[in-house]
Amino acid sequence: MTVSEAMSELGRLDAAASLIPNPQLITRILVAVFSTEQVEDVVENALLPALEGSGRIVLSTSTCDPDRLAALAGRVAPRGLRLVEAPVSGSSVQVRDGQGVGLIGGDAAAADEAKDILDALFPVCFYMGEAGNGGR
Repeated sequence: MTVSEAMSELGRLDAAASLIPNPQLITRILVAVFSTEQVEDVVENALLPALEGSGRIVLSTSTCDPDRLAALAGRVAPRGLRLVEAPVSGSSVQVRDGQGVGLIGGDAAAADEAKDILDALFPVCFYMGEAGNGGR
């Protein structure tokens, strides 16, 4: 079962989608799942259908396959989603102690617009360039 199928089965996808059409409520979405497959599933099957053409920013904090994440960013950008890669770098202890590092990839303007969220997640961030570079 995919993440979007599980969310739909639990009724959460419908509840989330009911909020998305109101542009005042959601401008940036943080996705934190376990794998590249799950990021692709959530972005393409849950978020994109509801947010297509919106210009919304999707922040992925998952550690993903860099080539697949770059391809995903390329697929969703023409359809109006701006994907920002923000994988957490550091050990569990470092992250717990506020010493995690954000290696940011993707659209620079979108990353700048999400700076407040990135600053809250990471005491130190480095912009690495296009999507996929944060995981390379």
